[in-house]
Amino acid sequence: MARPKATVRRRRSRPGLLGRVAVITGASRGIGLAVARELAAQGCDLVLAGRQLASLEKAGRELTRTGVRVLVKVCDVRDPESVEALAARVKEQFGRVDVLVNNAGIAHASLPMEKLSCDDWKDVIETNLTGMFLVTRAILPLTRRGGTVVNNLSIAAKRVFGAGRLMPPRNTGRWVSRTRCARSCGRGAYG
Repeated sequence: MARPKATVRRRRSRPGLLGRVAVITGASRGIGLAVARELAAQGCDLVLAGRQLASLEKAGRELTRTGVRVLVKVCDVRDPESVEALAARVKEQFGRVDVLVNNAGIAHASLPMEKLSCDDWKDVIETNLTGMFLVTRAILPLTRRGGTVVNNLSIAAKRVFGAGRLMPPRNTGRWVSRTRCARSCGRGAYG
């Protein structure tokens, strides 16, 4: 008696994502890389942005094997010039963006306020909050009608931590609602 052939299940690309262009910050590892893998599996061409070239290139090689186009670009989201260079390269390579995933972020140690340095605090705010603003501002003009902006926020945006522990201000959580209106508020300027 012949054995039945094994069935291989392959993911099928959703028509809504096939051939779309996704920009992902913090894409070289962790959640950003996981998002990139899923978008690649759905057929999205990718722009992987992060601060470390070696890990970005490794991720880029992996994701290129899925058959999508991948652009790797070093970008420090805290630096307006670096972010503008990212946007210029995306425009040159793809001409548009369909999905922006603001994922770049860092955390400081959960310390009592009196032990947290001002430099550590500023670094978190510049990366997690200002970086999100800079990237969205630079990429929004490239985003087509119907595009999507996803802001991966710190848990600090929604959760209260123990007494004496200092987390980023409530302004971080306001990005949840600002993301909902960013495209519609900015759409008049970008058409």
